[in-house]
Amino acid sequence: MKFSDLDIDIPSKESSNIKLNLLKSSILNDKGDIQPHPAGVYFYKSIPAFNGLAVLDYKSMEALKYQKIDILNNTFLDDLTQKEFIEYISVIENGGIDWKKLWKYDEPYQLGKYPGILREFKVCSVLDVAMVLAIIRPGSLKNYDKLKMFMHTDKILNKRSNVDKKILEETYGIPVFDEQFKKLGIDDGKYRYKKPHSIGYAFVLLIDFLKKS
Repeated sequence: MKFSDLDIDIPSKESSNIKLNLLKSSILNDKGDIQPHPAGVYFYKSIPAFNGLAVLDYKSMEALKYQKIDILNNTFLDDLTQKEFIEYISVIENGGIDWKKLWKYDEPYQLGKYPGILREFKVCSVLDVAMVLAIIRPGSLKNYDKLKMFMHTDKILNKRSNVDKKILEETYGIPVFDEQFKKLGIDDGKYRYKKPHSIGYAFVLLIDFLKKS
């Protein structure tokens, strides 16, 4: 059994306090010694531990069917009140994003090294933003030009088999997310974003955009 990565993005000012109340997962360093995982924790109570650290590394724990959760610091969520968060989510879900204004946004979350990329892909939905965030990962990058050319069209999708269409219908017939590659039989171990990961970060990007505009 192989677990998927599960990440929870937390405002950086709160993540340390949250981790204090959870069991830290372990990782083996280059010398084979146990050390704390930089982000991993466990929500289970019945795990062999010493001084707040799991005595087995996280890969051994996965073999025993214990799921590690990575608590990630996200400074983009700092200084954001719960009320503001709810308001921004409401704006996004109710179609309140000015997409053409977003295309001109100078430093979107995770895409600061790719100026103009949101305009190039003509993003006009949360899913579009998620696809752009995913396509720049090493395992998906080979489909960058194809997605850019055929995004918002059905030219590639119509050439797919019925089985592949069901897998790729949301991404215009082009594999972008890790789950899609695996369902197509491509499990090469390359780093890709999963769809939920991408969608979550798309919301962070849009919240940051609304906050700064």
